Formats: sequence, C-alpha cells, structure tokens
Amino acid sequence: MKWLNHTLIAGAICAVVSPPHVAVCVAGATAPDWFEYVLKFGNRHIKHRGPTHVFTHWLLAALAFTLVWDYHGIGMAFAWGGVSHILTDAMTVSG
Repeated sequence: MKWLNHTLIAGAICAVVSPPHVAVCVAGATAPDWFEYVLKFGNRHIKHRGPTHVFTHWLLAALAFTLVWDYHGIGMAFAWGGVSHILTDAMTVSG
C-alpha cells in the first residue's frame, strides 16, 4: 500500500478519535516503512515487511502506551498509527 493511503486512513480515524494527534498518528502510520530506511543508514539492511512490520510489536506498544503510561497521548497516537499500517497492509493482495 502507498504512503498516501496509510496517511489518509490513519489520519481519518485519528481525526474522529483525537484531532490534535492526527500528525503524530500519520507519522506512526508511515513508521514501519521509514524505520527500514533509518536502519539502512546504520548499516543494518532488512527486507521490506520484515521486523518493522510485526503486528504484535505494534499492538503491544499501542496497548502499553494506552494503558500504562504516555505523555499527552503522543506515544499512543504513534503506536496506533503503526497498528493501522500493519492492518491496512494485511488487506492488500501481497499481504
């Protein structure tokens, strides 16, 4: 799925739930893909939809930020954006 689709879906959902967090949620919705580029700069090459696209990791982070601790909802919005990325990727033909 393209980044535009990820940003539109996560942004629309977040706008209904918490409008001030839309930008952070959109950043989280694209994070699984841009984390790969960050790791490549550190000389760690990983394949697309590899370790940055593990649903349970994003879900555990989202639940931890939601239920345990968070600073003004920033981590929660970012992590739920990542969850939306993984879920929307799962709806594509390539999975």
